[in-house]
Amino acid sequence: MKAFVAALAVFALLIGGSVIHALCLERITDRLFTLEGSFPEKEAETNAPDPAIRQAEAYWNTVRDRLAGTVNMRYLNAVSNALRNVIDYYEEGSVSDYEASRSLLREAVETLRLSDKVGFASVI
Repeated sequence: MKAFVAALAVFALLIGGSVIHALCLERITDRLFTLEGSFPEKEAETNAPDPAIRQAEAYWNTVRDRLAGTVNMRYLNAVSNALRNVIDYYEEGSVSDYEASRSLLREAVETLRLSDKVGFASVI
């Protein structure tokens, strides 16, 4: 009976940890979507670094290190690469490249969100 209770406690701990991780990941991706929404529109071919984009980069660099142990690196690298492209295309690229890179960033963040979404399928 003690073994059953111990196994049940470990199982509950794992499920609880999984749900907490998913909720934290959702909060992080919501913040990234909010930051991406505040990115400026590109009007010239060359622009000075924008504080909103740099703030998103700083935020991502801090949370990326925390997520490295629990999320597949493929998802983290996709967001990092997409954010780096947004920065590069905003500062030195064309308007269409900048808009395309923002779209890829939104897609990468959404994929990261779906990688560990709270739901019955993710618990199983």
